[in-house]
Amino acid sequence: MRCLAAELHEREQWVGRAGQSSKQLFAPWADRDHPEADPDEDARWKWGLTENCVDGDTIAIAEDDPHLEGRVFLQQAEDPYGFVDGDDVRCPETGAVHPAFIDILQRLGATYTDISTSGSGSHANYRGTLPAGLTQATFAIDSEPWGANDEIPEIEIYTGKHVCVLTGEHVPGTPTDIAEWDDDELRALLDEHDQLPMPGENAAHEFDAFDATEYEPSVTAADETTDDIRNVFAALDRIDARCVAEDTVVHRWNDSASTSGDYRAFVPAWGTAESDVPITFLTGRGRKEQYEQLGAWCEDHGLSHTTLPAFSECLTAAGEYGEAAADQVWTWYERSASPRDIHAYAELETGEPLGCQQYEGQSCPYSARWRAIDPDEYDVLIGHYSHAHVGSVVQGRAVVVDEFPGAYETVLSDREWVVTTYLQSRPEVPFESFTDLLEGRSDEARRTEALAALPAPSDVEQDGEQAFYDGGHAAAPLAVLTLLRSDDLGNGLERAALGERRVGLHDREAGEVRVLCPPNLRYARSVVALDGTPTQRMWDRALGRKPTHRPVLSGDDERQAYIRDALGLQVVRTTDYVKTYNTAEYVNVERDDALLDAVAAEHGQEPALITTATAEQEYAAAGLTDQVGARAHYGNVLGSNQFADARVGVVVGSQHYGDRFVQRWAAYDHVTVDAVDRSDPTQRGTGLSYGDVSDEILTHMREHETFQAAMRFGRDGDGAVVYVHTNTLPDWAPIAGEGRALSTRSEGEQQVLAALKELDAPRTADIVAHEAVDVGTRQVQHVLASFVDRGILTRQRAPDDGRAFVWHADGLHRVSEHGDVELATVSLDDLTDDEVAELARMETYYTWDFGSRDDSYARPAGRPSTTVSNGGVAAPDGGREGDGATD
Repeated sequence: MRCLAAELHEREQWVGRAGQSSKQLFAPWADRDHPEADPDEDARWKWGLTENCVDGDTIAIAEDDPHLEGRVFLQQAEDPYGFVDGDDVRCPETGAVHPAFIDILQRLGATYTDISTSGSGSHANYRGTLPAGLTQATFAIDSEPWGANDEIPEIEIYTGKHVCVLTGEHVPGTPTDIAEWDDDELRALLDEHDQLPMPGENAAHEFDAFDATEYEPSVTAADETTDDIRNVFAALDRIDARCVAEDTVVHRWNDSASTSGDYRAFVPAWGTAESDVPITFLTGRGRKEQYEQLGAWCEDHGLSHTTLPAFSECLTAAGEYGEAAADQVWTWYERSASPRDIHAYAELETGEPLGCQQYEGQSCPYSARWRAIDPDEYDVLIGHYSHAHVGSVVQGRAVVVDEFPGAYETVLSDREWVVTTYLQSRPEVPFESFTDLLEGRSDEARRTEALAALPAPSDVEQDGEQAFYDGGHAAAPLAVLTLLRSDDLGNGLERAALGERRVGLHDREAGEVRVLCPPNLRYARSVVALDGTPTQRMWDRALGRKPTHRPVLSGDDERQAYIRDALGLQVVRTTDYVKTYNTAEYVNVERDDALLDAVAAEHGQEPALITTATAEQEYAAAGLTDQVGARAHYGNVLGSNQFADARVGVVVGSQHYGDRFVQRWAAYDHVTVDAVDRSDPTQRGTGLSYGDVSDEILTHMREHETFQAAMRFGRDGDGAVVYVHTNTLPDWAPIAGEGRALSTRSEGEQQVLAALKELDAPRTADIVAHEAVDVGTRQVQHVLASFVDRGILTRQRAPDDGRAFVWHADGLHRVSEHGDVELATVSLDDLTDDEVAELARMETYYTWDFGSRDDSYARPAGRPSTTVSNGGVAAPDGGREGDGATD
């Protein structure tokens, strides 16, 4: 017997369904030749006609018509209804309904529900609206088909205009009335399944499509208000820094900067100086150096500022009360206990307060400094990425994030201990240990019981108390939810949406759980991400919102000119190979030593070096680091000015964190990436590819890291020559020339060189007899002859023996014991006059295109020129004012 909700039954919004698919809308009672229909069409099939719709009683009678297969309810845009459509959630053979679908209906609230025409689905009607910016939501609730179905179960939620196929086959136990859904549970549910629009994404899209030149705003005064979003967009367009040169009030000219033509440049000011919008500036590695630089900028612009406290300032953490106490608090901290938790719970755990809490009879100076900071008193707050989780320092402020933040990912490598410890503290959860949970979670009844015993994902927070248990971790609740709610991606990774834009990953191969927890920036005034080489997809996930990408430099030509002319960087690529240096076996110490020797000889100074941490260790073991100046590894230089005054730099090798890094970040975005086939020759070097989407992640860790490393040198404005010994620069990067390591030394050559360095004008017999040489006389003679051919040695007959030679090592100081390198890479004869001038001028000082014509302005005295070394590589020989930082 059919049973339909009376509320819908009374509405004249019903039509029949028919046709070959049984889902075409048909009104057999209507006028075939309706005047609003096309003359060649049968108007009875036109569902947009109001006259074709009838109430529930009428459609019930019409269902006896043999032309009809059933009825549909035409939900209209203005209707107050929501429709939850569960596809393949019911086994058509047994009638069993998927527990996750039952859970959804229980969370939203009991309402009228019926069974679909196929018997494999179910529909629920509600009153309610979806969150702003969302018209429908679709998501899977399992990775495997349910019961006898062939497809995985999916949920679709609609409001507004929709064709609702209702059967009237009422689900026993559900109401016959339509209920209003629980808005809070709906939002939590949508958040768990990544269905909520990211903050501002719709407005950003509309703003990008808005053409300010075609719209005349009706509201322009500061004291006026508007309901028309176009007026807001027009106002935003007018404050684009690149479009307001004529309306800008100049506060300080930068007459030390060189500009094109007769224009003057001025120093851009921090926004808060004019807009009164306070700023929170967050950075990562090298933060002490960054903090000092940011503080100096604030002083220059008259902005009040303070640096936010760091846990290392806690006297206990700093070791003032013994190494054992310091180790203990850092252990808790590494388990994600907050400093507040540590100071609150330490006494309960150890039986006495921390030493710092007895500091001169007061509380810990670190805690006291937090209490003393009133964010409203400062124009600029300076801190680490992790400070974004502190609501008081981001709310109502413009939050500036410098470089990509990796601090929002928590890794639980000891998942067994963490999960087991948590489960033992929650006896209401029907799993006793990690193993029990992993093996028993496929039991839907136990899994459902466990989820019912735990808070909804949107309500789950980190539990600081867990960090104080042996083997515990504050992120344990999120790890347990990840294991219970995850979908298997088919590549050894499982993914779970954890609410609040958080995502959990279970890596079965690595034996770890990872949780990505973006900071809550919902109440920030605005968010600005600074990145010279941004990967939009990764920024979206890390911040939990979608920043609009607005490049300061538009197009490859402008970027190339900026790097070459404004920053004065001359980049020389010295290999055609990717040279992945994250594994020791791939580090070619001999060739790299030859390159470093050649660069040092070319420029008469030790070059600064950036390479991988692995390569740095290999070089140190081989003694290579003695022949370079300052050195650092990838990941430890971003945002740093350590090499600001280095005039010659070398970047050796590229980064690759492994296939799993790409797979994990793709998984955060619900994309499955399979491991590449390393036996396939096309999947090596520059041919390596994970697919269109995931290649963005590859570029992030490889090309972008290489380029950012090259940009570290000469940042004081005087430029640098940078040799890049990997073929992983971005395609658009300006290349001044190419160099190559031609060959490496054989063992015999290395032995002869060692002897020559210790002997003065030796004869061949002296070299053969030297303790460093254990190759034969013939091989020594062959090596010596080759050195003569290459101009390393000269020879003459011995005055007392016409058959013997005396060897003179006049060119030995130019020779690397490991090989030959050619750096004569740029031949001016092969360049046009314009190209030579472009290579050498370094004349342009880049600003935000702000300028004011001043015919009295002249080029500053002492303006540097660019010379070309004997090897043909452009190298600056002067200095200039200005900061060349682009990121």
